[in-house]
Amino acid sequence: VLRMQAPTTDLTTAEGAGEGSRHDTLVKLSGVHFARGQQIEDVEPLAFEWASRCVPPLDEAEVSRTLDYLWRKHQRGLPPTTT
Repeated sequence: VLRMQAPTTDLTTAEGAGEGSRHDTLVKLSGVHFARGQQIEDVEPLAFEWASRCVPPLDEAEVSRTLDYLWRKHQRGLPPTTT
C-alpha cells in the first residue's frame, strides 16, 4: 500500500500570521525545520522572510531571540514551548 504524506507547512510555504499568533506560529514553523535537521543559520533567513509576511511584520530582533531559544532547546533535546 502506497501512502502519500501531505506536505508539511513550513517557513517557506506558510502565510504570515496576524498579531496575537505570530510568536506561536513562528515556534511551530521553525520547529518543522529543526526537526528536519536544518541548522539555525539556514532557518534564520527563512524565518526573517516569513516574519516580513506577518501583519504587522514581526520584528527581526524577536525572531532572532525566538530562534536562539528554540535552537538551544533543540540541541538539548527538549520539546519547544510556545510561552
